[in-house]
Amino acid sequence: MDLSAIMSTADPRSLADGIQSSVDYVAGKHIDLASLQLLADTVSGIDITFIIINLIIILIIIFITTFAARVVDRMLLNYIPKVTGRVEVKTDETVQLMIRRLVSAAIYIIGMTNFKKKLFIQ
Repeated sequence: MDLSAIMSTADPRSLADGIQSSVDYVAGKHIDLASLQLLADTVSGIDITFIIINLIIILIIIFITTFAARVVDRMLLNYIPKVTGRVEVKTDETVQLMIRRLVSAAIYIIGMTNFKKKLFIQ
């Protein structure tokens, strides 16, 4: 097989045309395979590099968001007792945990907003 024959089989439109002619030959009449042609047109319009780049960016956003939430949680774990000790306000561990979780949730919401912007707005 030469290179042009290999390239023609890789093209979804020519592959769909070949299937259409084979079906017509076997059936002895023209059978409309419009859905096959629609699928071939859809597949040929996909840009793989665009998808891969977007997936990499989305994974980076997820990694940065998770990292930021963990760092801030560790900072608050040490910082909240110091602040409450200076102000002489007693807070139990449940309130401190709730504050840490709320701040972490806010960071995740900001990260998801960036994820949503990257995913749906181009």
